[in-house]
Amino acid sequence: MKIVEGQAMITKKRMDAMYSHQCPHCGGIKHAINANDDAPSPAMIKEAERIAKGIYDGTIKAGKLDARLTKLVAADLAKAVFEGFGKNYSDVKYDSPNYKLLNKLETSVYQFSGAKTYQQMQSISQLLMDGGKRRSFQDFKKEVLKINDTYNGAWLKTEYNTAMAASQMSAKWATFEEQKGAIPNLQYRTAGDARVRPSHALLDGIIKPVDDSFWLQWFPPNGWNCRCDVIQSLHGKETADDKIITPDDVPAIFRKPIAQKGLALPPDHPYYRDVPASILKEAVALMPVQSEAYEIVKEFSSGGILRKHVKVDAANAEKEGIMGVSIDKAAAGNKVDLLPELRPEDPARETIFKGAKANKNPDLKVNDGFVEVEKVSSPVHSNKIGHAIEAGSKQADDVVVVLPDNVDESLLSRVAKGKFNHHKALNSIEFKMHGKVIRFERKDFYKKQ
Repeated sequence: MKIVEGQAMITKKRMDAMYSHQCPHCGGIKHAINANDDAPSPAMIKEAERIAKGIYDGTIKAGKLDARLTKLVAADLAKAVFEGFGKNYSDVKYDSPNYKLLNKLETSVYQFSGAKTYQQMQSISQLLMDGGKRRSFQDFKKEVLKINDTYNGAWLKTEYNTAMAASQMSAKWATFEEQKGAIPNLQYRTAGDARVRPSHALLDGIIKPVDDSFWLQWFPPNGWNCRCDVIQSLHGKETADDKIITPDDVPAIFRKPIAQKGLALPPDHPYYRDVPASILKEAVALMPVQSEAYEIVKEFSSGGILRKHVKVDAANAEKEGIMGVSIDKAAAGNKVDLLPELRPEDPARETIFKGAKANKNPDLKVNDGFVEVEKVSSPVHSNKIGHAIEAGSKQADDVVVVLPDNVDESLLSRVAKGKFNHHKALNSIEFKMHGKVIRFERKDFYKKQ
């Protein structure tokens, strides 16, 4: 079977060989994973069947990112990252060094998954024709499932193991850097069993300072499924350069500081060849939103605080008048969060939008309630104001309308009363004008009636 990779053709045999190594006992090829552990998950198989149907009938095109398959692959590899790192986002403080490192590792996983899925789609599209004749759907589907077995069975398991090892070593490197003043030396360690590759055994026991260039080339992982480790050395003596024999069979893509740079998988992997930058950007956009990823914008003497979720575009919030409303409310002593826009299926919705309207994206959370901000352009008239309130009421039961000009309060009162009558769930409507805020609540009109 041939696998299409960009404009080049590579064989499955070549890719399998890349993910394998020489057996230290017989000299033959030792495969990276157990043959009985090759099968893709049922979810992966289901997605492959969907893609087969879509490509066959033309509703899915190669050259595009398949978001569903990419997310499945990335979620699997992200598990390896968290397992290797030893922590998840919920275990670290937002914006801490550990948070930033986890985010880098997860970002690399989504880029890798986007490139991998892109190449798989290219490979699948080449299977439509067989010797100049279009395959039957059943024959095509059979071949697609074979491709999927390769990409998301054997290969994915090897990638999982390597991502886990790289993430573990990335976390360790961060500790080494932090503590190098007290513990300046590191020692290379293999797993010490019969499965150790002879070339990796050459590095066993070498001691070098944290800042030595040796680690830029030989810090693990040093190949697919590498189990080597590095530990801090309190009393060991630095190994002289002329006593070091380095391997000559470590893949070039691993002879770079991968783990030190917060990468879960090699950035020079063949998957990346000829993949458009836009595909990688789309893949990163699929990363799940972290529910507690807020940064403090400002704390006020009134006791109020304004926080912004990292997925919020501050420039756009300013443009739409949302930032100004947020600052005013926080300055008045409220706890205000600028909220991100999330897809309905995003698991972070359960935390960020708990208690909000189903599948909606209100702009703000003020204390325990949700608020939508709508901006009206000039010239201002009652219909525009009414439409803004209508739009806002779909997102939240408390609406703020930002007006470019001062408007007569009696007009605003009439419009607000009509909307309260029409939308029984509306709690409040607030109008923000130049240096002036007018607020109406449902109870105000009930008193008047």
